[in-house]
Amino acid sequence: MRSREFIMKDMYSFDLDETNAIQTYNEVSLSYNALCHAIFGQEGKGWSRVEADTGNIGGSLSHEYQVHAEIGEDLLLHCNQCHHSANQEKMSVVTVEEREEGTKEKDKVHVWHGTNNEGNNVRIHISGVPKGRTVNPLKVQSMLQLIEEPKESARTKGHDDEGEAHGEAKAEGEGAEQDQSSTLVHGSTTCIGEDSSPTKIDVLQAMPNDTCPSCLSNTLTGTRGIEIGHVFYLGDKYSKCMEATYQNNNGRESLCDMGCYGIGISRIAAAAIERTQGHDENGIVWPEAIAPYRLCILPIGGGKTVANEYLNTKAMELCTMFEQKNIMDSDDIVVDDRSNKTSSPGIKLKEASLIGFPWIIVLGKDSLPSNKEDWKNEMKLEEYLLQGGSDGGGTVEIQERATGISVHVPFSEVVEYFQNHARCRTPVELLMDGFDTYEKKERD
Repeated sequence: MRSREFIMKDMYSFDLDETNAIQTYNEVSLSYNALCHAIFGQEGKGWSRVEADTGNIGGSLSHEYQVHAEIGEDLLLHCNQCHHSANQEKMSVVTVEEREEGTKEKDKVHVWHGTNNEGNNVRIHISGVPKGRTVNPLKVQSMLQLIEEPKESARTKGHDDEGEAHGEAKAEGEGAEQDQSSTLVHGSTTCIGEDSSPTKIDVLQAMPNDTCPSCLSNTLTGTRGIEIGHVFYLGDKYSKCMEATYQNNNGRESLCDMGCYGIGISRIAAAAIERTQGHDENGIVWPEAIAPYRLCILPIGGGKTVANEYLNTKAMELCTMFEQKNIMDSDDIVVDDRSNKTSSPGIKLKEASLIGFPWIIVLGKDSLPSNKEDWKNEMKLEEYLLQGGSDGGGTVEIQERATGISVHVPFSEVVEYFQNHARCRTPVELLMDGFDTYEKKERD
């Protein structure tokens, strides 16, 4: 699904210091959590907040908001024990189960090239890659502080235990003439950069069934996702460039600590449909929080003109009652009062399922007064209605699109049914429930 235009809500924060900037980061994250909870339900079952690579935007901390979908462009890795989650490109690799026989590809040295922050071309020799595994270029970029993702240019044979490459491998294309050289051996311990503490080198792409790097006692599971939001803590990366300063308590100029945040409005709509629970063979299944209309009322059971008028009148009565009881606003309800001559009951039902209204109320033959004597001919029927005939014990069918549950309820009890239904919630109620959920988590 792709919308005709891309709409995104962006926000930038400027704080006095890192402590305040991280607090802002957490507050915006809580708002995004509440929004996703309101739309997609419980975290981990339809969506996830995962650690993410900061990419070209930079900064030292970022999280993505991902909606689970089989066609998602990202692979999300999650530990069901400690609940650690990250995008595949960010997830650390601590131990590796071999995908094929053998230990390491000792006869293979992966040769990559890139450009560092000083503008120097760098040739990178990467060895120690287990069979069946691939190099994660974003990890290499971050480790060597390259200005863009490195590209693999060749492979050569042979390295010794210290990881020094033997033999020549010519870099292809742009960057073939290299000014500097770096050697990375996956799994070794070394210092990257001056005055840095020893670091375990990890250049592998994480995979499902890898050991969780957080708890070290469980394996990771994989789910594909569609990114709908992203939050970044930027530090002073951009405030330094823009000279965005303020006067501190000592009267000196200090750099602001920044964050940036974005959530894709049109992306949410597309992901809501593409997600696993967002569609079926009959059409769309809108989440109630963002459904264009929450309820469709279908008066379809009147064979005679006066019966159609009766059911249409009852449909409008339901609209009024829903609004008066604050269950739904009138602009949340659609009444499909198209004539049965132009649109058959079957077409109306199919189109209601295709559009994906969360709730459908069907006023059919069972919704007519149960005293069949009143419906023998149109004159008696009209007389009955003019005399203020009640619903006559008629019932309506209520369909819940997400679950497929269908129940028959007396007309007089329809409002009460929706009032007491746990899944009939206004968007505001769903959002406030999301805030309550995550504020409670913070307190706990």
